[in-house]
Amino acid sequence: MDCDANCYVLAEAQIVDNQPASELVMLTLGTGVGGGVVIEGMTFRGNTGLGAELGHFSIDPNGPPCPGNCPNHGCLEAYCSGQALERDASQLAEDRPDSRLGKASVDGRVTGHEVVAAAEEGDPDALRIFERFAKMLGVGIAGYVNVFEPAYLVLGGGLSRASHLFLEEAETEAAARALPALWERVTVSLARGGADAGVIGAGVLAAQELDRDTEAEARSARTKEGAR
Repeated sequence: MDCDANCYVLAEAQIVDNQPASELVMLTLGTGVGGGVVIEGMTFRGNTGLGAELGHFSIDPNGPPCPGNCPNHGCLEAYCSGQALERDASQLAEDRPDSRLGKASVDGRVTGHEVVAAAEEGDPDALRIFERFAKMLGVGIAGYVNVFEPAYLVLGGGLSRASHLFLEEAETEAAARALPALWERVTVSLARGGADAGVIGAGVLAAQELDRDTEAEARSARTKEGAR
């Protein structure tokens, strides 16, 4: 058994470039920010299985509090999630009720869908919100590239469907911050697995665990034979 994010990431590692990738980092941008890491073809989980909380990596210690279940300030989720978009847009709407976002506010809240729609219509306030979103995402991407040196960095989640509003600028920011020797070796792309990615990853995980169990049994048999 594993969490959906780990299965999703494992699936993307199989199909990211029409062949399996042994080193991959994936960010899922949705209500929060999740994702995972694949190292040597296997899911990285940390010491006790709770690691790779990529959304809770701080990129500004003096930034806003994390909107998730996290005591951190200025983590990636505080800047690059649906909740962060709604927070920024709702604050702007309160200050400027006659603006495009102000008119979209319902009970003091502007949804992420409204922010995306306003940005696609060219609203300058929504575009500025996405400018900060892109910059902070680029900072985060550069950090993950410097730490893990992945061959691929993949973006998925619901917000990835609005990548035309932020991805190019995020890559430009990341390129200016990552170590050049590492940046030139990474490919940034959007997830390909779609709705079936979790199921695909679960199947891959089952196959990997079966192989590992088989290998462990073979080692045990060789050890017993040697002891005789």
